[in-house]
Amino acid sequence: MAATSVTVIDTGLAQESFSPGGTVSEMTVVLEDGADPDAARDNVSDVLGGDFTVLTADEVWVETQEPISSILDMVNTFLLIFVFLALGIGIFIIANTFRISVRQRQKEFVLLGAVGAAPSQVFVVVFVQAIIIRLIGSLVGVIAGQGLILLIRWGLEAWGMPLDADLIMTPSIIITSIIIGVIVTVIAALRPARSAALTPPIEAMRETSGAAEKPLTVRTIIGGTIVALGVVAFAAGALRAMDPAGTLLGVGALFIIVGLIVMTPTLVGPAVAVLGWPFRRISPILGKVASESTKASPRKTASTASALMIGVALVATGATLATSMKASRSDITDSAIQADLVSMTNLPISDPSVGVERMEQVDGVASVDTSVDTGRAMIPGEKPAPAYVVSMSDYAVDALALVFVEGDMTAFTDGNLAIHESFADSQDVGLGDTISLHGADGAPVEFEIGAIVSTEIIMTEMYVSEDVFSTLQLDGINTAVILIDVADGYDITEVKEEVIASVDDLYLYQIFDKDDLAGMIGQSIDMVLTMLYALLGLSIVIAALGIVNTLSLSVADRTREIGLLRAIGLSKSGVRGSIVIESIIVSVLGAAIGIVVGVPVAIGLTTYLADDADAIFAIPWGTLGIILLLAIIVVALASILPARRAARLDVLEAIATE
Repeated sequence: MAATSVTVIDTGLAQESFSPGGTVSEMTVVLEDGADPDAARDNVSDVLGGDFTVLTADEVWVETQEPISSILDMVNTFLLIFVFLALGIGIFIIANTFRISVRQRQKEFVLLGAVGAAPSQVFVVVFVQAIIIRLIGSLVGVIAGQGLILLIRWGLEAWGMPLDADLIMTPSIIITSIIIGVIVTVIAALRPARSAALTPPIEAMRETSGAAEKPLTVRTIIGGTIVALGVVAFAAGALRAMDPAGTLLGVGALFIIVGLIVMTPTLVGPAVAVLGWPFRRISPILGKVASESTKASPRKTASTASALMIGVALVATGATLATSMKASRSDITDSAIQADLVSMTNLPISDPSVGVERMEQVDGVASVDTSVDTGRAMIPGEKPAPAYVVSMSDYAVDALALVFVEGDMTAFTDGNLAIHESFADSQDVGLGDTISLHGADGAPVEFEIGAIVSTEIIMTEMYVSEDVFSTLQLDGINTAVILIDVADGYDITEVKEEVIASVDDLYLYQIFDKDDLAGMIGQSIDMVLTMLYALLGLSIVIAALGIVNTLSLSVADRTREIGLLRAIGLSKSGVRGSIVIESIIVSVLGAAIGIVVGVPVAIGLTTYLADDADAIFAIPWGTLGIILLLAIIVVALASILPARRAARLDVLEAIATE
């Protein structure tokens, strides 16, 4: 099965290599048919005594599902974020569509009013049309979604990951999807429907003749104020200057995006002057026509660009955040891990002595440290709570960069506990306080907190010396990592290869140097980033479809204008070229604003996640350039159809439309 590592070992070899003392970490008990699992668990527990934990299959299943459920919850959260993103972009597209459609049909609505239709009736006409279109679109979307699910399953099965689950949409999902689609349409169609109902007849006649839009002064002030508030809130959250920092961070980012959407129409004029300059230099006529058409209706242009802006902003945020995380983790690996080589295992093992003996015999290995063991202890009380404990030698403390925030190494040498700072915060305990743990005989033993530590390598609740570790009652004791130092004068890469060869037939050991660890971390981040790109790439495609839709409606809205341009000598290719240039200007505007928003947001998130540590910022200029280029290409290709439609308009009919 893809992404799964399976190791099958002969029983004798496993006992010899991983349990030389004859002990095992787990046993499986098979019950007779009809036996009560709970009663059998209690009987086995009585026979084995209090030193063993006995669980039924259902209890083991629940324990196993906890980490899986947490991962699935994260995936679901991410998918929901994407869904809301797609819905937000959909609102822009639908609102833009209805706004242009209403503008084109203003004369029709004026005639309805002239023959006695009330404004409320005109409103209902537009509104009902929006809902009918949305119902049809929702049904088509549900069918397309089901097809996409089946396509994904086919792809996973081809990759070696068969899915046995039933992947047919349930009635509740279908109904929910349609309801949400209708709600989104209602939100998007409210303003255009109101405009259709309340626009005076004379104003309607002006709009069809290309009257100037309303001033943007108030909108600019409101948008600028929202952006300023968002920047302040975001900065306070990123720097943890105020509580709750996380909420401030999210609200600040939302305000920045909303404020920019509000004030984007103000940016259209200056942006077109800059972005249209290359086209005006290359082709003065087409560049001029495209530039003037783009800035003639700043609200329409801004609405079209905003849909693309949101998608690109999130892609830019994800790319910058991931690149910064990779750089940070690579720096931590390089500076924090002092051992030359690190060994991990494919499966948890409690006794690595056979493999360690082989490693020690490799020429060039100076030392092998196996002190880093993990186990689960219980904190006694009315509701005993589990806590994971790691043992470390003095060498391992240095080799794995255990940073003492409070206290010092005497926490280990004097038999005290060291706890991670996050655990100290969650339990509201500090230096000098005591924590009780079950001792080897089952009786509670009190330990003083001698240090509060921070580390990015072995993150757990408690850290103790090897002597203290041996006095505790622990479940699931396993060796976390094995630290290997190479003797002076030997090449680390050559020694690593020999160490790998020495334990190769045991199948369980993986040997890494610092570059390997950094690469492994980078691969996991790249995997998440690939999923991010795939989903957010769909949002860019949705935005591109919105631009196509807007351009198509714009062609119909500007029929007379295009006819006049053709009448005074503009060729069909010129019309096509001007529409494509217009789409490129809009796409660059949206993508550029998205990148300008996304990069600072990622820097703020990196600062927030780093907390008190030094944050490393790495901006992926190459990736951002590719994102910008792809956005331009996708939109330019998408504009070909409306450009062809504009070029094929009959000149006389176009001029006579009004």
